[in-house]
Amino acid sequence: MRPFQVMFGREPNGFQNYQNQEPIPSEPSENDIKKIQKNVQNMSEVLFPAIAEESHKQNKRYKKYFDKNNNLVEIPIDSYVMLKDVLKNEMFEAKYQGPFKVVAKPQDNAYTLKDLDEKILPRNFPPSQLVLISDTPIFEDPSYEIDHIVKHRDSKIGREYLIHWKGYSSKNDTWEHESKLDDFECVRKYFDKLNTTSFAKAGGE
Repeated sequence: MRPFQVMFGREPNGFQNYQNQEPIPSEPSENDIKKIQKNVQNMSEVLFPAIAEESHKQNKRYKKYFDKNNNLVEIPIDSYVMLKDVLKNEMFEAKYQGPFKVVAKPQDNAYTLKDLDEKILPRNFPPSQLVLISDTPIFEDPSYEIDHIVKHRDSKIGREYLIHWKGYSSKNDTWEHESKLDDFECVRKYFDKLNTTSFAKAGGE
């Protein structure tokens, strides 16, 4: 069936001059009624069931794809997670933000988070956007302050940074996974400096 017939239950008028066409009777003929009844029967018995079946198949395909690419895991309340940056558009931008504490799971398998300043984030997040890093309050212990990032590398477990710690010498620099960092301003400063240096070496001003 053509789209017009699906929408209006009849065949479209052909492209021709209707100026001299005889007026259409106010009452449909018996033949017209039979055509309409046949169209309605075809739509009820063939078209609508076919649409429902195809929609069901499409939903199954979507579900299969979603289940394959999303592992729905239960994240404990009071645990700490990193939040994937789904708006990341620069290669050198950090892939994760956080850490954040899980404080509730109100509905729809989404979690309520708060940052280290005890501020609740304005919306909830699905588990596909979260990376569990600890189910113990490790961030309630004293943490070390980052002075600056020396360099970075990509490994099998993700991106790592060589950290120079504030108040310590270079021999105490350590490689840390990005999920362990809670100061992403230093990451941004590092890549801003790296991009500026690369641009200057390429002859930029």
